[in-house]
Amino acid sequence: MSKKSKLTDLLPAISLAELRPQLRQAGIDLLSRREHSRDELHSKLTRRFYDRIDSDERLRFELLLNDILDDFTQRGWQSDERFTGSFLRTRFQRGQGPLRIQQELRQRRVADVIVRTAFEGCELDWFELARAGAAKKLGVSGELARVRLADQKEKARVYRFLSYRGFNTDQIQYALDACCEDSDDQGE
Repeated sequence: MSKKSKLTDLLPAISLAELRPQLRQAGIDLLSRREHSRDELHSKLTRRFYDRIDSDERLRFELLLNDILDDFTQRGWQSDERFTGSFLRTRFQRGQGPLRIQQELRQRRVADVIVRTAFEGCELDWFELARAGAAKKLGVSGELARVRLADQKEKARVYRFLSYRGFNTDQIQYALDACCEDSDDQGE
């Protein structure tokens, strides 16, 4: 038996009437720390309280939780649009590309239309972010600094790195062209 299940066995079962204020307060506490998608909030609150509900009350628990989350949305306390904008800016600052960010938002079950709107409304330069990531990976400093890649293995390493970070082919090619001198450039 796991440690967590032992702890939840010690907690008394709770009625839905007693649960409503606790569930609401736990949701407010989570939202006071950072933005959450509706799905994240639902998952965290379910994990916290689900084991304390009698098995015959679990459907009513889901309805109660959805009612509370609807109330949070109506009051403007929880917004998938606001969460997406915040998430997008944070991941951009970490150097992640648009493909990876979109995938992470899908995993958090944010609607595609919200994700698309957030990306269309942002004025972030993904090409320059990819260039900065390539320069950092290559150990090149300065905005216009360039490095000669000795072989295709090194270029492939940078390509894989940027691809993993979530950049598309055009952004990666731009970054490689901006940071790397080809051997053909020697005579010019």
